Amino acid sequence: MLVFLLIHVIPGDPVDNLLGEHATAEDRAKMRECMGLDLGMADQFGRFLGGITDGTLGRICPSKRVTVTSLIARAFPRTLELAFAGMAMALLMALPLGIAAALRRGSGLDAGAMGLSLVGLSVPYMVLGPVLIMVFYVKLGWLPGPADPPSARGALVLPAFALGLHLMAILSRMTRSSMLDVLGEDYMRTARAKGLTPTTVIVKHGLRNALIPIITIVGIQFGGVLSGAILIEKIFARPGMGTLLIDAISERNYPVIQGCVLCIAVTYVLVNLLVDIAYGLVDPRIRVN
Repeated sequence: MLVFLLIHVIPGDPVDNLLGEHATAEDRAKMRECMGLDLGMADQFGRFLGGITDGTLGRICPSKRVTVTSLIARAFPRTLELAFAGMAMALLMALPLGIAAALRRGSGLDAGAMGLSLVGLSVPYMVLGPVLIMVFYVKLGWLPGPADPPSARGALVLPAFALGLHLMAILSRMTRSSMLDVLGEDYMRTARAKGLTPTTVIVKHGLRNALIPIITIVGIQFGGVLSGAILIEKIFARPGMGTLLIDAISERNYPVIQGCVLCIAVTYVLVNLLVDIAYGLVDPRIRVN
């Protein structure tokens, strides 16, 4: 509802963006009728709700043959692929880094790990992305870049790293803090006294009990990862929701903007639901009645 109101309040006529300055008055009138802009705000909102009800999320004017749902169905899986790849990259870097920093608290390794996380928190996507392209694509030629097809081998590595670095910084600090909380617990000393290997003690008894706040952060940050994926797609010229949404905003294509935002919002809610379910899997003491 908020997005619907905002895009209608912003000055400007979407017909001008979609048809251009040289469109005839007849074409403009047909486009306005097709988009429902000749109706009142309440009727336009009713059409938007109708698009949700029938599953189309609206139709693309002037032909109305293409639905917003069909555009999202082609673009969203690619964005989800990038988002989950970025989260996987962040977890693969953050967990070992946070555990090592906790085990070597106060050492140079601890300081280096936290310094690296500070860099990850400080560097924005629009700086990190071009730097990675310049170094690993233009200079070294090790990995595919924006000029290569998205299906090229290794094409997901650079955008996933750029997307996951910020999340890695948050998760590594959280992993370190959570591990420090559990390392002194009685069950950790008992596990060591039983003669278990250090790896078993750290991973099975320590990390598992430290995962609850980490899983919480992953769920909370998923919305930010999706937002970052939209920017990363534009930087690396990857097709997906980023290209679809940004082009729709530049054209002021109301149905596409509303459909994209709704899809992202629903995905965020579902991921948070999965996070709640994951609590019970990680810690059997937590059960949803």
